[in-house]
Amino acid sequence: MPWVRKVLGPEAMIISTRRLVERGESDRFEIAAVPTGDDTSNKDSSTFGEVKSELMSIKEMIYLLNHSSSIIEKLMMNPTILNLYAKLIRNGVSDHYARVFLERAGTLQEQPADHTDNIRDKTIKEIMHVIEVKDPFEVCLPQPARPPARPARLVPQSGTGRQGEAARGMSGQARDKNQVIAAFIGTTGVGKTTTI
Repeated sequence: MPWVRKVLGPEAMIISTRRLVERGESDRFEIAAVPTGDDTSNKDSSTFGEVKSELMSIKEMIYLLNHSSSIIEKLMMNPTILNLYAKLIRNGVSDHYARVFLERAGTLQEQPADHTDNIRDKTIKEIMHVIEVKDPFEVCLPQPARPPARPARLVPQSGTGRQGEAARGMSGQARDKNQVIAAFIGTTGVGKTTTI
């Protein structure tokens, strides 16, 4: 076996060996080995990644061409805006609202002068104007002057039935009046547990 490494190099890999038995001759072996050269697996995986990325871009373009013909000319002028629009669509924002957010951010003008980060930031600000974000650490107490943005269902602190049992907890004691119960709702992987 050292002979194989001497001939093919120190990194040679022996794949298989087999003893050949022939009459009248001494023992002979068949050795299947390959020299190791440059690591082509990294090249193959990077090439695969590039091809996959390009394929996803093509699929995204086909989807956009089929679903947003009225805006596609403006999007084709600026790849940054096209990528932002595609990201909105990919993340479940409807075509209508994606257009509205981009228009309000001023990105669909003839020649937007902003850089990539500014375009993205303006679009995010427009989205934040539409979606009400509440401070998660603000205590939710009913205020007569300003009703809550979304009606909350309060669990009674005492009572009978399942709601009363939930309010008292496992130990059967009433919960503290300053205790706040928050419900975290979302799909897998959005950070519910991390938020806690």
